[in-house]
Amino acid sequence: MTLSLEGRVAVVTGAAKGFGRAAAVALATEGCDIVGIDAAAPVSSIPDYRPASPEDLSQTGRSVQALGRRWLAYQLDQRNMPALRDLAHQIKTELKRIDIVFANAGIQPGTKFGASYSASKWGILGLMKSVALELVEHKITVNAVIPGLINTTLTRHEDRYAQALGEGGKSASVDPEKDESAAIKVLKGKTPLGLPWIEPEDVASAVVFLASYAARMITGTTIAVTGGDSAHGVA
Repeated sequence: MTLSLEGRVAVVTGAAKGFGRAAAVALATEGCDIVGIDAAAPVSSIPDYRPASPEDLSQTGRSVQALGRRWLAYQLDQRNMPALRDLAHQIKTELKRIDIVFANAGIQPGTKFGASYSASKWGILGLMKSVALELVEHKITVNAVIPGLINTTLTRHEDRYAQALGEGGKSASVDPEKDESAAIKVLKGKTPLGLPWIEPEDVASAVVFLASYAARMITGTTIAVTGGDSAHGVA
């Protein structure tokens, strides 16, 4: 079985850091030229973790180029549909093709005080299945990767620790280091593989597989990479 993607062009959104960066580098490792898209700026005043920056996006580019692959970066909010359409035409003009699109945003599980956000991501699964049926005549496969908690700033911050402690029947303190240590114990006990979170590279491997010829018979479905946490939910 080969996963080689030599000569293909992959578009990765949220490419500045975390899961998006890991996916961009993993795809480049297998031979893809990469188009990295990221807002690289605050998009909300609510989160208390540091948003991606233009320098983060540049660092992803350096990692891709170190592998000998071509890199094009665009600082763009993916909610801006007219700008995305213009960008698609620009990419096709510059690179002549788009083979892989990794739309990297959102989560599936329900979260406390996150009803609207989680609901929108569940909606993406229905969208994915419909698009898979619509594009099958063009030999295009469409799938979704559902990650568990990932070792990024989106996971490793005080609010997330407090949430984990609350789910474990404990209360947060005013000591961030103490809360992190306590939250890690709770999360390890919840996940069958005994991990508080997984690494971005662990999830990126699933992205590469789904984009490869080896997964040509897989479309309209999901792959959960959660360290076993998905075993607690419905099928």
